[in-house]
Amino acid sequence: MWGKEVILDCTNCELERVTEESYIIEWLNAIVRAIDMVPCGEPILRHFGKHDKRVAGYTLVQLIETSSITCHFCDLNGNAYINIFSCKDFHEHKVKELTQEHFRPKYIKTIVLDRDAQLPVAPSRELQS
Repeated sequence: MWGKEVILDCTNCELERVTEESYIIEWLNAIVRAIDMVPCGEPILRHFGKHDKRVAGYTLVQLIETSSITCHFCDLNGNAYINIFSCKDFHEHKVKELTQEHFRPKYIKTIVLDRDAQLPVAPSRELQS
């Protein structure tokens, strides 16, 4: 395995927690500590989508020594879309637990992917009689 990616789709978080920069940065710092990652530089946190209230919200990017943490938070409904990828293993349950505690979503869909780039296996040739 090359690495792990954890994807969280969070439904209806508490709005003030996904629309305030300080809450988002507080969550990020807690996640980085909890899964023992090393941040590289300052996080990028920008508010995008003001042209369309359906997509407006903060986007967060934090490079970590072993890859990245990226997120988008929706102002309209409080949904949050979180991706954490690292070639260093980490406990996905800690990510989900801290996200639940911090943003208080009504539901979290979790996807965990083991990442590994491999060459495709050639199809076997069957002998014909």
